[in-house]
Amino acid sequence: SAEGHLQLAIQTTEGSPTIRKETYQAAGKALALGLSGADRVALAYQLRGLYHLQRGEGEAAEKELMAALTPTANYDPDKISPARHAELHHLLSQAYRRQSRYDAAYAEIDLALARARELGMDGLTQKYVDERELIDKHAGRTVRHPARDIVN
Repeated sequence: SAEGHLQLAIQTTEGSPTIRKETYQAAGKALALGLSGADRVALAYQLRGLYHLQRGEGEAAEKELMAALTPTANYDPDKISPARHAELHHLLSQAYRRQSRYDAAYAEIDLALARARELGMDGLTQKYVDERELIDKHAGRTVRHPARDIVN
């Protein structure tokens, strides 16, 4: 079943920060079998996007993460939990950064930051501030707009 494959994908990640090929494949199989529930679908795409990010494959990661954020006839990303939604934007910013597409990376990390602040999630907010500073470093820019000055 689709749900069973997603559970397999989740189990293969436990205890390891690395997304293995088995996780990637199980998440893909879950999606192919018609996985339902916005959060579960988004998680499957997120795992597949992380797999590519961990291998430096920005374009492939972008494709998976955009699928998680794009509505279809059977999928509404507006129903994803707010924290997962923020994390998808964060990961998409990383995909753009890996492709040296810094304006797109800034746009995505700013969306993630705004969402984390709305939720009052200080840990996530700091993680996203750190990512924004990493984009600055890669883009060869000084911190133009310190995160505390960004208007939500």
